[in-house]
Amino acid sequence: MIANCPACKASSLKRLRYTWDGETFGRASWSTNFPNSASFLTFDNKAQVSGEDLLETLLQASAFMQEDLAELLHSHIPEVRIAAVAHFSDPALLTKLAIEDKDSIVRKAAERRIAELRR
Repeated sequence: MIANCPACKASSLKRLRYTWDGETFGRASWSTNFPNSASFLTFDNKAQVSGEDLLETLLQASAFMQEDLAELLHSHIPEVRIAAVAHFSDPALLTKLAIEDKDSIVRKAAERRIAELRR
């Protein structure tokens, strides 16, 4: 345990910004206040931002075409596939993902996207 140390208390602000050709199309930020006493074994300082949300924002950029998203649907990273599904519009491939993807969260995302497209 670290002894109380008012001078040791600190905070950190993190900001992310996605830009493409000078256009900003995604932002996220979070801050962390570090305690003035903590156990090194229990202190947990994780980013308070969702990677999936950032990816979805990133893939909204006009630079990404449906062909690009189709390629991302084959990523081995489920979060990338989920983000691509959110902007993909081919019902046939979405249906295939909803049935065959190995990750249930991707299958559910594809089901939701199919339902959105039907509205």
